[in-house]
Order: sequence, then structure tokens, then C-alpha cells
Amino acid sequence: VGQEVDAASVARRTERYAAAQLKSRAETIARTETISASAAGQQQLWEAAPDQGLLDRDETRRVWIVTDDDVLDEEVCEPMDGQEVALDEPFTTGIGGQVMTPPAHPRCRCSIGLVFKGEDA
Repeated sequence: VGQEVDAASVARRTERYAAAQLKSRAETIARTETISASAAGQQQLWEAAPDQGLLDRDETRRVWIVTDDDVLDEEVCEPMDGQEVALDEPFTTGIGGQVMTPPAHPRCRCSIGLVFKGEDA
């Protein structure tokens, strides 16, 4: 109460805040795009594998895997945990959207794996 803040102090605080926001945005873009590229490459591999006799399309399904921690997106990703779909079928997000691979949203840390019919869990 009643504190005076000089212009130089305001400028320094503003610069620090702007730099932190810029760093956060850069990390969001880098993480999201890296996961997107990695998952898309994996998806292409899995889609090509049956044609090469490496996977049986009828016996293989993809499964959504969440990173279950305190920053898990409870609305979009958590309802998808364990959801299984065919190799070429999209997953349905918790809000009704469809995605073929992670990320389902910015900073999504989910992944997908394969499950095979007849295997014990």
C-alpha cells in the first residue's frame, strides 16, 4: 500500500514477464511438434507394416496411453486412457473430437502403443 514503483522497475518486471512467456510458448511449440512428428512417423510405420507381413491388421489394435500425473488433461486425455482402435481408426477424445495420434492438445504428453488380440494383459 502506498509503494511507489519507478519506471525502470516496471520495465524490468515487464521484460522478465515477457521473456518467461516467450520461453513458455517456445517450449509448448517444441514439445507439441516433437510429439506430433514422432507419433505421425510411428503411425506411418504401423500402417505400412501389414503390407509387409509384419503385423496382422485383424489382430493388432492401437491403444491410447496417458501420462497419469498431476498435469494430465482430465477433460481431453484422461477419458481416452486405454481406448483401443484399429490401426487406421481415429481415437475419440474426451470432448468428442477425433485424433489419429497424439498430441490431442498443446503440451499433450500422451502416447500410443500396440495391443494384440489373444495376448494376456
